[in-house]
Amino acid sequence: MSNKFLLGFGIIALGVIFLLDGFNIINEELIMQFFWPFILILFVVSNIINNKKISLLNVGIILVAINMVMDELDIYGEFNVWKIFWPILLITIGVNIMLKKDNNKYNV
Repeated sequence: MSNKFLLGFGIIALGVIFLLDGFNIINEELIMQFFWPFILILFVVSNIINNKKISLLNVGIILVAINMVMDELDIYGEFNVWKIFWPILLITIGVNIMLKKDNNKYNV
């Protein structure tokens, strides 16, 4: 699947959702709560297929999308996962920056 195909499919799906909401067939708010996380997951899967590798950014986006769905389904209950997710994400990014091999010969 190419990025062009996924982008086109996403725009068509968004148009269909808004059209069905305009005719009062579906509730747009309910659909949109689950639509965006799945768009993020499709984007990451397309990126992994095209690049044939998994990056830290891809893993982070998938985790955000999963957390969005689980939060909407109220799986966490009173526990607020976002309060621990962002610090862990920042720590992971910092460690990745520190451990990343420097390709520059001259350190300034």
